[in-house]
Amino acid sequence: MPGASAPVDDAAVLQVIDTSMRLAAERAGEHLACYRGCAVCCFGPFPITANDAARLKRGLETLAQSDEGTAAALRRRAEGAIAVLQSKAFPGDARSGSLEDDIDEAAFAAMHGNLACPALDAKSGACLLYEYRPIACRTYGPPLRLNGEALPACPMCFKRANTEEIETARVVLEIPEEQDDKPRTLIAFALAR
Repeated sequence: MPGASAPVDDAAVLQVIDTSMRLAAERAGEHLACYRGCAVCCFGPFPITANDAARLKRGLETLAQSDEGTAAALRRRAEGAIAVLQSKAFPGDARSGSLEDDIDEAAFAAMHGNLACPALDAKSGACLLYEYRPIACRTYGPPLRLNGEALPACPMCFKRANTEEIETARVVLEIPEEQDDKPRTLIAFALAR
């Protein structure tokens, strides 16, 4: 088909991201406050791609094979989150979870800022689907320039750093955007259905 682009190779994209984020962690050094159990970034909804949703579903299936009880509890948390998300001005199709293209992400996230990610284990503060997490989760923490956009560091990181130290640690990452026709959604919708 003329003008059609090749599908994005999710595994290749993740390899590039993970390599870049290891470099970012090295550059950040002692300024990087991220650790297993720190869950500051695991609250509030944000859009995920179709590849992210498919990866999360695979992760949930894998978890169910080894621990059906934990997987079932995760699904219940996702269903509970959906009920909350649907209760306030959902920016898209509230039934399917498909998001509009031009949503005000910050405003929607602010409405639900206290809503924990369904994959967050409240006891340990760890992500139960860490190896399958979305790109947004993988790229959060250190300062990053992602596809030309300068993203800030996590507010828990670089607290005692000056601007020069932050910029020295910044990693530039270019990743292809998905070219499929599937709409973006939220983690809860990917895990509940």
